[in-house]
Amino acid sequence: MRVSGLLFAAWLLVGSAAANDPADAPIPLASFEAFQAAIGDFLPDAIKDDRRLSRQITPSVRWTLVDHAEAFGRLPLDRQRRSIGDLAAFIVDARRKHAATSVIGPGRPITALLDPDPGLDPKQITALATAYRTKADVFKRHDGQTLADVSEAFLGAMAGRAAAEEPATVVVVGHGLPKEIQSYGIPVGRVASAVVDGAIRRWQAGRAQGRVAVDLSHVVLLFDDCFSGDFCLNLARGIRREAEDRGVGLRSLPVLIAGANRDRYGFVNIGEKFVTHYWESVIELYFVRKPHPAAVTLGDFQGNVDNFMYGYGRAPVFEGSRIVSYRLVDPDLVQDPVCFLPLSADEVERLRSILGLAEQDDLLPLIDAG
Repeated sequence: MRVSGLLFAAWLLVGSAAANDPADAPIPLASFEAFQAAIGDFLPDAIKDDRRLSRQITPSVRWTLVDHAEAFGRLPLDRQRRSIGDLAAFIVDARRKHAATSVIGPGRPITALLDPDPGLDPKQITALATAYRTKADVFKRHDGQTLADVSEAFLGAMAGRAAAEEPATVVVVGHGLPKEIQSYGIPVGRVASAVVDGAIRRWQAGRAQGRVAVDLSHVVLLFDDCFSGDFCLNLARGIRREAEDRGVGLRSLPVLIAGANRDRYGFVNIGEKFVTHYWESVIELYFVRKPHPAAVTLGDFQGNVDNFMYGYGRAPVFEGSRIVSYRLVDPDLVQDPVCFLPLSADEVERLRSILGLAEQDDLLPLIDAG
């Protein structure tokens, strides 16, 4: 949770205590279960009637409100309820806007950083790239290399992707912390600095007019490690801060994909091969199974891959042969991957209006889109 202070704590407690009187109760944000139970009537019918979309959207709505709980708590109750429906529709619009964005496909090279564990095979990246008629540069420590050697080479390649005109995808698989690529001890600030370096070079090479601006809209950054949702948010903030410190504008953040949601661990199958649950899902759905599409899009990640991952820690509930819901079996195994999508200036203003934010209230130009 990113908002703190007495007002925020009081808001969460009031929301929880008042939940027994739904007619007058503020929307409870303290737990997902309480929030989910309270908001059903406030979602647009098109979302409410689509069970899969609803379960994908509802956590994102809650996290966005948690991030701006103080401002949301100042709104009258009727406005809070209206804001929930408007926010859900906003998130669906963002998903549709970016759904066709290629993540793995022709003309989209991949740069990957893999944990030094011997069982994590570069072929998990290179074979997938070959299948989709693109190239992959894989960084992984081998004999004679230090972690620092690999880190520096990877950060240079990452900056190169940000500097290039062609779209690209960067994949990190291994161990992570909220502010560090733990496998190689790379702080989030160094990653932010590398991509901003590249974005400034890209602007200079294009001889754009006006103020230098960081535009990372052509890059997808995918992190499959523990606390990757937190890392993505910290990276987005770091990119914005780095741009501000260098006196340049921020036109667009990258698309950020996290294999594990906020405050969640990422899990791995350790046998002959070291295979993370999230990347294994991608391989199974879009490499092992045939035929595969011409490209794997962001819509595929938010659709089929997310649905594939939903079974970890949960068991399906059937009516006949149809899955109607899921029951929680082991909350510690739940990862619930998440995509963060960049927002335009107009979208930022729309979101400000939905959330009732004042001019001085901070808003990262990024939306948690499930």
